[in-house]
Amino acid sequence: MYANRGHLIANLDPWDCRSRPNRTCRPGIFGLSDADLGSEFFTGSRNAVIPERARLKDILADLRYIYADTIGAEFAHVSNTDERLWLQDSFQVARMQRRFGAQEKKNILWQLTAAEGLERYLHTKYVGQKRFRSRAAKA
Repeated sequence: MYANRGHLIANLDPWDCRSRPNRTCRPGIFGLSDADLGSEFFTGSRNAVIPERARLKDILADLRYIYADTIGAEFAHVSNTDERLWLQDSFQVARMQRRFGAQEKKNILWQLTAAEGLERYLHTKYVGQKRFRSRAAKA
């Protein structure tokens, strides 16, 4: 359910103005309760970043981090099953293998802000001009 619906409850609103009811990603829907959080389950993972067996508490924490944290991804629109599964697996691996620290996040924000500032400047200085050449144009 997290892979299909996690983007609906992702923490994407920095001011927390929009409520995100978690109706679809609750363990109770599947007949599980808080008593099951310590129980070990088969994860069904197709990649090595999520172990084959884990406690329900750890499985839910990983799924929340991957699909419902400050980044959300939706793959349901991809009709080709092999492509959709590849995208899901790639997203899972990338999210689990690379967790940015506070300083790295600040550096990324600084770089994005600098790029945005340059884009705004170029837009005001060269209104309506194409700013990037396509690869075909270089050849």
